[in-house]
Amino acid sequence: MPQCHRAETRSRSPSPAASQADGTGLPGGGCGRPGRTGYRPAVELRDRELTWLRAADERAATGDDRLPADLVVAGLTVGSLARRTPAWTEPHVRLLDSLIESHAACWPVGGPNGAAGPIGPAGAAGPACADVERLALETGLGTLVGIRSSLGGDGRWDALLDGVAPGSSSRPAPLPCCPQVVDVDFPSVALRRAEWVGGTLHLRLAPSHPRPDRWTQFRVVVAEPRQWYQTGIDGATTDVTAGAMIVRVPLVAGDLEFTAGSY
Repeated sequence: MPQCHRAETRSRSPSPAASQADGTGLPGGGCGRPGRTGYRPAVELRDRELTWLRAADERAATGDDRLPADLVVAGLTVGSLARRTPAWTEPHVRLLDSLIESHAACWPVGGPNGAAGPIGPAGAAGPACADVERLALETGLGTLVGIRSSLGGDGRWDALLDGVAPGSSSRPAPLPCCPQVVDVDFPSVALRRAEWVGGTLHLRLAPSHPRPDRWTQFRVVVAEPRQWYQTGIDGATTDVTAGAMIVRVPLVAGDLEFTAGSY
């Protein structure tokens, strides 16, 4: 499994071949698409999808006691939304971690890998877990871990699948590794669009309560310090440090574009 560390603060340097693909030193084709005539950007997140994502984050913070099958449906939705903003998957990975923890709590003593409780208190299952067949649990857990692995290749949950029946795990194709946007103040601020196109990062900010007199900040994890050309929201500033570009922007809805320049 490729070690992309997609939602973390580390970034893998691109190969020479990838760097030559777009001349920027960023992954060629990246976590987005090559710039070309007729290119159609990824469909941005709509209002109802942002509302769902924010509600899911709130539910994860207060404890998720849904049925295992409902947790899997939520995980499929999270994975689908993450692919709409491929340069911003940090909150999606966090949500999937929470869903996996809630699902694993339904396993009886012994857990999926023979341990006395894979995560949290063993046998802490409540009414939501009653009468759920082991095969359904195995399939659900395999699906959630597979979605999580496709977004962040750190292998955090792979050990849970040791005791799962072969064929129960479903692993979608992983997203390409690329520089990620991290430390967004989600759910107060979300990104409707976040993708690389031909060496340019395209972002569309969606604060829940716009306040032009206030500011928000996030980072773009990049492999090497370099100059960046920024356009879009008035007043936005950037500060390039070792391994990251720090972006400070007024708390308003709008577009930002960052194009890599010289070193």
